[in-house]
Amino acid sequence: MKKILLISLLFLLPTLAWSAPAFVDYTTHTCTDTPCFPSSSTSFVYSNVKQGNLLVASTSTSTSGTCTISSSGESWSHDIQASSAVGDSLDIWSLPNANGGNKTINVNCTGGATSIRVEAAQFSGVATSNHVIAKSSKAGFGSTVDAGSVTTGTNDTLLFAAARTNSDLLGWSANSGYTMSDNCNSGQEPGQKLCMERRVPVSSGTYSGNFSINSDSWVAGVVAYAPAGGQQPSQNVALSPPSNLRSQ
Repeated sequence: MKKILLISLLFLLPTLAWSAPAFVDYTTHTCTDTPCFPSSSTSFVYSNVKQGNLLVASTSTSTSGTCTISSSGESWSHDIQASSAVGDSLDIWSLPNANGGNKTINVNCTGGATSIRVEAAQFSGVATSNHVIAKSSKAGFGSTVDAGSVTTGTNDTLLFAAARTNSDLLGWSANSGYTMSDNCNSGQEPGQKLCMERRVPVSSGTYSGNFSINSDSWVAGVVAYAPAGGQQPSQNVALSPPSNLRSQ
């Protein structure tokens, strides 16, 4: 009986040991003119962050500089930095294994930014280290925003994409299979110029990070993040019991 029970538990391990990422919530922040200029910096509070979750923040300015994200006692990962032909910038930062509570997030930008736009999202079930699987960024002009593609050999991957446009547009739509976290067509900042989308979870494969917009200059990035348990085996994979298992 003990042997049968142990073998049964072994077959349950793929379900018990891995956790697929899930979207929790998001917040937005915009700083224009004073006090953002001439300091090119701002801060905001992300409320009710859950211990161990992943935060992903996308920032944009109307300069070709870059924005740095920080929070007290934590180390953020700079996943994307790109600029468009007209000088608009996009950065994507991520914080795995975040400390819980109300978190003050500081944004410091270079290039004399007069406005700073930030959209941030929270996810559960993401790896607490080595969390970035793949990333891509591009810039261009037109009605299709193309951040490029990412390839993952890991099941239950989180895909996160963000884009910055040069003009105030209301023609945003998400890529197939993605969900926009914010209502980027509300006519409110930062969504008019900065939008983010997510797709979670996805199985191993190659995926694009696209948006549809009214024709404009744009810059975009897409990142694939690993699930908390690393690679999840296929449900069709059978696990062999240990060779030294003895019946009692």
